[in-house]
Amino acid sequence: MDRASKDGNPNRRFTLYLINIIILSAVTLFAVASAVITRTRLDRTLQSIEDGQGGSTARLHEVREQVATDARLEVLGEIRDSLEAGESTLSVLRELFPGDIVTYSGGKYYFTSVNPLAAAKTVTAENLVFGEDGSVRTEGAPDGTIVQRGIDVSELNGEIDWSRAAENGISFAMVRLGYVDADGSVREDRRFARNFAGALQSGIRVGCYMELTGDDEETLLAQTRFFADTMEPYGSRITFPAALRISLAEGGEEEAVSLRAQRTEALEKACALLEERGFTPMIGGDLTALSLCADISGLQERDIWYTGADASLAYPYDWTMWQYRSGVPIEGIEGAVELDVYVTVQ
Repeated sequence: MDRASKDGNPNRRFTLYLINIIILSAVTLFAVASAVITRTRLDRTLQSIEDGQGGSTARLHEVREQVATDARLEVLGEIRDSLEAGESTLSVLRELFPGDIVTYSGGKYYFTSVNPLAAAKTVTAENLVFGEDGSVRTEGAPDGTIVQRGIDVSELNGEIDWSRAAENGISFAMVRLGYVDADGSVREDRRFARNFAGALQSGIRVGCYMELTGDDEETLLAQTRFFADTMEPYGSRITFPAALRISLAEGGEEEAVSLRAQRTEALEKACALLEERGFTPMIGGDLTALSLCADISGLQERDIWYTGADASLAYPYDWTMWQYRSGVPIEGIEGAVELDVYVTVQ
């Protein structure tokens, strides 16, 4: 069933309606809780005043009640204003819970605590200015910040005129090398060799990526060895990272969370394997995959390719590459592609 059919399903619409009702109820409870906290603090303050200076207990009680009411209405008003301004429920939740990575998957919201010991973003979304044509420049970024604009492609992009792509400011390309098919077999991308050669001939620097599946160490390392073996003949011509892209299987959210530590350890070993073979490893994924499938505290030394094409750059940790825009037309490439920015700070 295609996406349009799913979106037109009345049961699906009713389910999403219930989800929104539930999450808005949770937001309301949070607002009430905030008001209660405010009231508790005020109780202590006013009690100390009463003990030290005297005063009317009835009047103090009135003040406490009014402040509690005002606090609750203020929080609810902020939530209402955000929703009326067009912010999604997810965006509102992220504002309310800045200490969590908030994601939505499989009809449920997930809250993953931000690790305060992990490296924060060096370059934020506010430091990057994007043109309508997808161009990118820095503004207010740390001294020595260098940005490069590129694309990631696979056989799904068809035949590519790489010289025209280069003329449009594409300086690097992440070329898909392989993936795991529906039967669980590892496959090489049918256009990998042609895309690799075409990009190089046009003066575009090339990196590679492999789409990984599986949870156990044996499976992930076997897929990584296939990746390394296939890249080996290209050697020094690969001047951008070798990225292991992870994703969350539909309906596998709970299992992903339970296996997060196991998968993180396996990914670290996979990165070490790539280093031993002479490549620069990188972990790629969207916000859901990077928060539910992996624990950043176990991968702090690894470069991250954030593939969530959201303008707010919701990923809270440091990153090296960001797939910042999806579905963009580029001359020389049939159909739309994903644009990436690669950032280094010297």
